[in-house]
Order: sequence, then C-alpha cells, then structure tokens
Amino acid sequence: MTIIDTISDSYYGDRVKMAFAFAELLNQEARALQTDGVRCHPVRRAGLQCLHGRGQRLGHQALERAAEGLTCTTAVHICYGYGIKANTDWKQTLGSEWRQYEDIFPAIAKSPIQQVAIECRNSRCRWNCWGC
Repeated sequence: MTIIDTISDSYYGDRVKMAFAFAELLNQEARALQTDGVRCHPVRRAGLQCLHGRGQRLGHQALERAAEGLTCTTAVHICYGYGIKANTDWKQTLGSEWRQYEDIFPAIAKSPIQQVAIECRNSRCRWNCWGC
C-alpha cells in the first residue's frame, strides 16, 4: 500500500492491477530471499486499517499474494503512523475511539500471515478494544 499510494502510475492505469503486480514482485523477491536462508519475511501494509469494504478485501488479497508459497515465517507490519494526506484526512473522521483492527485481525488470522507487528502511535486505541 505504501508503494501504491506514493507513486505515479502511467503504466497500469488501475491501482488494483498495479497493487497485484507489486505483490507478485514482492513474492518473487521473498521466494529468492527464502532460498538464500531468510527465516522471516516481513511485509509492510502501512495504512491497511484505513481501507474499507472492497478496498480492504483487495488489500488482504494482495498481501496474501505477496506471501503465497512461502514456507518461512511471514509477518505484516501495519500502523497508524502512516502520514499521507488520504490517511490523515481519514483519521479526522474517526471520533474518539478507533476500532479498525477489529476487522483487520480476523482477516489476517485467516491468511497465510503468521505474525503481526502493530504500531499504535496516535491510534486512540485502547488495548482492550479488541476483546483481549
């Protein structure tokens, strides 16, 4: 998502096509790193929590594509510190308690991703908001 949100696209003309092309490239790189002995492959999905509905499903599908076929440990980093304008504008609509991870964690649990690194800086989340 970080790459897709911050580059200009004059080739694909479609953010979804571009996202899956990058997921494919990331998967190829991860497989090569795995062959070289890497034991854990992290993928950064900075603003995944700000996607909703179809966008969130496509984000998860691209994440799964990036991890497809890996036997090493797979991890994802998601954060609230992502500072692009679309994300900072979205944060202004959330009110006093932000609960987006309640939707994200069940989807990640069903995916091939095995670990989550979460950054809660400026998240307005309370640790008990996920039912822990």
